[in-house]
Amino acid sequence: MNFVGACLFSFLAAGTEQTVSRPAASDPSNEGIVFTVPSLPAKRSYQRVVLASAEEARRLGLSPKELMLVKLRGVAQPRPMQWDERTKEPYFLLPAQAAGESTEAVLIKAESYQAEVNVEHAYMQDQLWMTTLADGVQRRLFAFQHDEILPPGIKPVYRRAGFIHPVLTPSGQVISGSFAPDHAHHHGIWTAWSHTDFQGRHPDFWNVHQETGRVDYEGLGPRWIGPVDSGFTATLRSMDTGTQPPTVVLTEGWRVTTYVPGPGTPETVFELETTQRNVTADPLTLTKHIYGGLGFRGLPTWTVQAPLTFVTSEGQLGRKAGDGQRARWFAFAGPTAQGRGGIAVLAHPSNVNFPQWTRFNPKDPFVAFTPVHDGPVTIKPDEVLTQRFRFVVFDGEPDVARLEDCWQGFAHPSRAVAK
Repeated sequence: MNFVGACLFSFLAAGTEQTVSRPAASDPSNEGIVFTVPSLPAKRSYQRVVLASAEEARRLGLSPKELMLVKLRGVAQPRPMQWDERTKEPYFLLPAQAAGESTEAVLIKAESYQAEVNVEHAYMQDQLWMTTLADGVQRRLFAFQHDEILPPGIKPVYRRAGFIHPVLTPSGQVISGSFAPDHAHHHGIWTAWSHTDFQGRHPDFWNVHQETGRVDYEGLGPRWIGPVDSGFTATLRSMDTGTQPPTVVLTEGWRVTTYVPGPGTPETVFELETTQRNVTADPLTLTKHIYGGLGFRGLPTWTVQAPLTFVTSEGQLGRKAGDGQRARWFAFAGPTAQGRGGIAVLAHPSNVNFPQWTRFNPKDPFVAFTPVHDGPVTIKPDEVLTQRFRFVVFDGEPDVARLEDCWQGFAHPSRAVAK
């Protein structure tokens, strides 16, 4: 096992305009820069709060070379700050904020910081694992398959890499499946488009057994370890195999961000941002279909006879009621080796055709979000289609109220404002 880390920092955070102020010299409680996270009507959890724009950070003399902590009023343990390497903005993670309640934060310099939990990388054979390390004990969260694999008895056309599996609950129970005998093209968390129109052909990047298209894995990109979040990037390609040689239609970037869990956190939270660029001179049309885009495959034991839970943000309960419905998020749970567990998929409002449609397969442990349920989406030459999803992995049954809070924190994060 080999641990690798680099202090890069991640993800764009969106929200309202923010300003900062320094506390008065007479304020005995702090000697840093004072921020206020404004109140909003809805409660939010796992909220990434941007502290300053790149320009303002320079004006305030903030530097990525200095260790800074965020002290929240009424909270004894300060929280770490991290820098977004893309926007050059400092941010921190606010675990929870009540509806209608503002939060004051003070940014202070520190000589050192000892985290109770760290999120790290671990390479195990052909997989890149995201793990936590606390008190010398390592816990696996999920793995990214970075080398092509083909289990025994599976046809060569299904050979695949570039997906997340297995996914483990906080107690260590596996909840994802891959290479199911009747759906060998399903792989934990994966992305692909099904029904398409390109140059008069109809490459199917999802159903690879049709042999009209496939998704190739190109390689890992930068990885990072930080006190707020850690993660990695990867590149995939959607290939039209109706030409010789096959045509690269889309190049796809994955950016996977895993949050450092706080003390007593009941779930694992990570995010996936995909950017798909049409690298050809012709448009790619994603034609109307009931699935295509992002998929999740559950355990093989999650059959129609198993006691499964399906729920959406709009209150639909059950497989049949929730299928084909527009939703901001959905959750899927079932029996594990030692109890129950599941996953929630939260969609960002910036995604195309938000809120997208659900797909709850009528008999298989497969769920998905798709933007093409009611009509086509076209990706023009050199155009980029970006989608963002947050995953909340839990033991037991989905907590609907908490999932809504996690979606609010993902969809509508604040930026600090002046007092």
